[in-house]
Amino acid sequence: MKVLLSLTILVGISLGAQDIRLFSETNLQGTSKLVSRNEEDLQLIGFNNKAKPAFVGNYNKMVTYVWGQNFKLSTMGGINGKVSSIRHSGVDDLSANTLNFYEGPRSMGIEQNVYKDSPKLNYDKFDKSIIITGCKPFTLYEKENFGGKRICVYPNYTSTPCKPGFLEKPSAFGHFADQVSSVRLGCFSKKIEFLILVKW
Repeated sequence: MKVLLSLTILVGISLGAQDIRLFSETNLQGTSKLVSRNEEDLQLIGFNNKAKPAFVGNYNKMVTYVWGQNFKLSTMGGINGKVSSIRHSGVDDLSANTLNFYEGPRSMGIEQNVYKDSPKLNYDKFDKSIIITGCKPFTLYEKENFGGKRICVYPNYTSTPCKPGFLEKPSAFGHFADQVSSVRLGCFSKKIEFLILVKW
């Protein structure tokens, strides 16, 4: 069974390399493997279905749906020993306003990042899940050049310190699932959706 351990790197100031240390036993014990980049298949580095806890070092990051500086995750609950891939998401500045679209639910598949007004996206109608960082909202439009129906999406907290927000699956988008064709930074709609901070 393949399970995605989604890692969103959310930082104020980078203090070192982007690293996650996975352990084969609970309480940060057993064999460990340092991961410094996306790993589509942990089998390629000899750690498929072995990870139980994790240590996220050097700066703020997101592990599954828990984040914090130098965060230690002593167990991964229901996915203990089932993690087969890791994804870094976002940018190296926690305060940066970013909107990260994913091809599949729960941050799976191809990623598309938006940092500013985008009258046309690289991948049209490509939005089965979202992670938003920073403090400002984004407006999603169903047509290119900011046309058609629209909705504002906000991060979980809009005042410092801001926290990321998530829309994990297409049903959370209502009409907007697979409909986004352009994006603007800021809210330009009366329809508003606050993304939730999902906790492990």
